Amino acid sequence: MDEEEQGPTGISLPSTLPYPLTVTRICAASGSSVSRGSPLFEYSFTSATSRKALDRKAKGQQAQEGDGDARESDMVGVWDSELEGDLTRWAEWLIMDAVIERKYSG
Repeated sequence: MDEEEQGPTGISLPSTLPYPLTVTRICAASGSSVSRGSPLFEYSFTSATSRKALDRKAKGQQAQEGDGDARESDMVGVWDSELEGDLTRWAEWLIMDAVIERKYSG
């Protein structure tokens, strides 16, 4: 029995990533094979604690206990593949140093 040839499966960024995030390294190149759990790209983001401190600082308010340092992109993360297969191409907006907003998820 012949199996039908299936086209590529599109994947979307999960809404659970800490947006906005900045792409710091693309780990899987277009045309490469990936396994489930393989890193696709690395990113940096600003933690909720730092975001609050930065907001207060921008408004000229005093820092509060527990604010921590007011630093941009103080955390890092990796987005791993949930599927196995060939990575045919990245979306044109997913490039090094791109700032990705939640609207690109899901």
